[in-house]
This record gives sequence, structure tokens and C-alpha cells, in this order.
Amino acid sequence: ALESHPRWVAVKLDFKNAFNTCSRPAFLRWTAQHFPALLLFLLAAYRAPPYITALGPDGWVRWLSRRGCTQGCPLGPYCFAAALQLALERVQAAYPDVLVAALHDDAELAGEPARVQAALEMLVAEAALVGLVPAGHKFTLYVQSADMVASAEVAHLECVIEGWSDAAAIAAGRACRAQSLGLVTAGVPVGSVAFQCSAMHWTSCESMTLPMQSLSMWLTLRLRLPAAAVLAQCALPLPHRHGGACPGPWC
Repeated sequence: ALESHPRWVAVKLDFKNAFNTCSRPAFLRWTAQHFPALLLFLLAAYRAPPYITALGPDGWVRWLSRRGCTQGCPLGPYCFAAALQLALERVQAAYPDVLVAALHDDAELAGEPARVQAALEMLVAEAALVGLVPAGHKFTLYVQSADMVASAEVAHLECVIEGWSDAAAIAAGRACRAQSLGLVTAGVPVGSVAFQCSAMHWTSCESMTLPMQSLSMWLTLRLRLPAAAVLAQCALPLPHRHGGACPGPWC
């Protein structure tokens, strides 16, 4: 999608302590509606808030756990995806011209800057309904050309993201700023060839002839399954990190 729209921008969101703060009623309701076979298992684990005991710096502490996925739960990733799924679907329905993608707690939006900003504001508001709080200073704002970094639309988008950032992070110079190097989405680097090689720890890019963003994987959420993946496959040979040719993008 980015290759076909050079003036698009992409924003990668980050939520504070996401897995530990998502709403349990939200993912239980989603499960009851769409995956009832899982409901008894999840009710056994999450219906009654459990007490958790842990060793902290000042000794043993005990608290009542009312939110989030329990660490070690085999359905923990599903629970988070189910909690956020309705918010993603609502944003996609309201902004069909914006690409909405997510994998676990990594959510991305791509499209025209003004439309991405509107969709981003809606997604943050919808995510708040299921207990998620944005960490704006940990967002990534990617533009595809250096001349877009200083554009008015991108600058306004930076200001909106800064409003969700911690004051201490801003003071320390860790604000989200537009850049044209690239970003990693769903574990896959998107951007320049040099950025892709660096992110994937390749020592040489000489044999890499793929166009920009050809390795991108977007998990489109127009389907009803949480985090339904659509993988951009590529038949061209890639450089293997251990030398030689790579038969495919996941060698």
C-alpha cells in the first residue's frame, strides 16, 4: 500500500503496559459473541479477580488483579487482540481509506496525513474504552520522503501525538518525530533498503534488489478474526544473513 501511495504516512502506536491494562469484560464479550468455545476456559481464568503475590524491592506484596491478561495464560495474546478488535473495526469502518493493522499490542495506521490523524484520534478514544492509554513518546511516525518531514500536515500530526506523551519523556528529548528511515511493523522492517538490512541484521545489501517496502506485512483487520494476517509474499531472492541466496522472505 505504501509503495502505491508515496505521500502516505504510517503511524505505529504504543500503549502503556498494554497487556496488563486491557479490559477483561471487553475480551470476554468478544469471545462470547465470536468464539464461544473458548468462553468457559476464559471464565475459569478471568471471571473472578484473583489475588497476585510477588516479591518486590520492599518485600512481598499482594494485590487484586482486575485488569489485563494474566502472565503465562496460553490465551493471553488472543485476549488482548479480542479486547482491541472492536475498536479497530470501528476505526476501519469510519475511515475505509486508511489502512488499519495490528499484531498484539502493535497497531499501525497508514494513509493521507490528515486522514491518519483523524483515524488515530478515534482509535485512541476507542482504545480508552477498553482500558488502554497511549504512550505518545513511543509512537513511530514514518514518512516516505524527506521533504514530507517538515510539511504542515505532518507537523500537526506530531503535535497531536505529543499530547499523549509523558512530560518527562518530552523534556528528555524522547518525543515522537517524523522520520523517513523506516519502521518495524509486525516484526517486519518497512522503509529504505538500508533500514531493512539494518533491522534484520544483514551484513550486506548488495544482492537485495527488492523495491522499498516489499517486505512489509500488514495484518488487515477487515476480517472478523483478531489479527487476521495478509502476508506480502515475494518470490525474488533475498540475501541470507549467513551468506548465499535466501529462497523467501522468512529464511
